[in-house]
Amino acid sequence: MPDVDLRVLGPLEVEVGGSLLDPGGPRLRAMLAAYAGRPVSVALFVSELWGPVAPPDAERTVRTYAITMFREIGDPVGEAEVLINLGDAHEHTGRYQEAAVLHQQAETLAVKLGDRKLECAALNGRGRAACASGRLAEALVCHEQALAHAREMEDREQEALSLDAMAVARERTGELVEARRLWTAALPIFDALRMPEAVVVRERLSR
Repeated sequence: MPDVDLRVLGPLEVEVGGSLLDPGGPRLRAMLAAYAGRPVSVALFVSELWGPVAPPDAERTVRTYAITMFREIGDPVGEAEVLINLGDAHEHTGRYQEAAVLHQQAETLAVKLGDRKLECAALNGRGRAACASGRLAEALVCHEQALAHAREMEDREQEALSLDAMAVARERTGELVEARRLWTAALPIFDALRMPEAVVVRERLSR
């Protein structure tokens, strides 16, 4: 990532690798000024941009601005992370096709970066969106790839998330024994990492 200089005293200026960039419209300018190279929550951005009365899709809009911002400053890791987060947001509101597209974009970036952790997260996001849309074979391919990467990296969190997602897809295809086997494998990992998914998986196994 090139050196980024955000000048917030006076007119906002963004210099990347020695070149000045156009910071964009007023809300994107406000977001860049609020960011100024430090971690900032989505909720704080919403407050900075809209005040106490924010539109219903404010958080999604902030994530879209963030993608533009990371592209402008040349931070592909940040861009991929926000693409995954925005894909998750679309998934939670039932916009599965849009979620799948965003996760695919994140996956492409992650592959270029050689970042297997981000690739796992994007693959699992694609898989969940495909599963929710009834494309179960596609979902299983995504989750199986994510599981293989997670085990190669010894990333227990992504391994458990992949197993859980595969179990959901197997259950929807009617393969209940295989679904239980996968949830049984995921549960001790969720428990060991104190992840909230353990509660849901334990309830599924008790049925």
